[in-house]
Amino acid sequence: MTIPKDAKHVTHESISFAISYMLFAMFLFTTANTVVKYLGGLNPAPVQIVFFRNLIPLIGLILYFYVKHKKIPHIDRNVVKNFGLRSLFSTCGLSCLFYAYMHGNLSDVTAISFTSPLFISILAIPLLHEALTWQRIVGLCVGFGGVVVITNPSVNVDLWPGVCALLYACSAAYLMVTDRKLRHYYTGVEIVYYFSLGCVLISAVPMFLWWGWPSQIEWFALGIIGLLGGFAQLCIALAYRRARATLVAQTAYVSVVIAAIYNYFLFDTSPTVRLGIGVVMVGIGGIYVVLHERKQKVSE
Repeated sequence: MTIPKDAKHVTHESISFAISYMLFAMFLFTTANTVVKYLGGLNPAPVQIVFFRNLIPLIGLILYFYVKHKKIPHIDRNVVKNFGLRSLFSTCGLSCLFYAYMHGNLSDVTAISFTSPLFISILAIPLLHEALTWQRIVGLCVGFGGVVVITNPSVNVDLWPGVCALLYACSAAYLMVTDRKLRHYYTGVEIVYYFSLGCVLISAVPMFLWWGWPSQIEWFALGIIGLLGGFAQLCIALAYRRARATLVAQTAYVSVVIAAIYNYFLFDTSPTVRLGIGVVMVGIGGIYVVLHERKQKVSE
């Protein structure tokens, strides 16, 4: 998932539109992830879901470029250099996320996936040469403490879904940190196009190795996941064009509430006090880190 540059001119109306777009995007993403959870008891492997999750938006983007520009973006050495490794990280990260949703608790995995801001803060130290401040340490400790509360490692349960959700959050953070320079050379739509193309090509090989022919309901579910994911990416792009990223991103935590509602009505799992405490800790840690780093940039 790529994030365009922050909007330069912000009004109350644009903020309202941005928050509305972001809330709708979180509803679409959480609905898609709920469908992934449903597929956990069926045949598709996580990498198979990754393939179709990116293929359907890719087809839409190809049609968009052909209708608007009468051609699709070309692939050269620079494109391979800029998007090859990142697409690999994206494919692996999404595979981990879908495995986590298929085998873990919907609300828990959603909450843990929001540790990306914490990993961004960590990766920015070696990759962007940023300083390790005490404020950053406090935010990281609170946020990852929330992960410990959510996963409850002292209980004899399968921790792999939580570990995979953390791996996804780490890969997403790596993409967000390293793709900042891409915005100087490519438009937001081009970045999504190249990422989707790269993920389709990379996931194609392992997909056929673990191929299981989908049933009619599985084909339908894979199509729904791709459509919802594509529209969600579009809504996020529109949201970040209309308001500051630090403002819009905070509304993304509503997806934990949506996931809890789906969990209760579809999977007969009630929200727990442990989940609530963990979500609050992850949210406070992530928002604290983001706001502190924004304040640092303003002062500089």
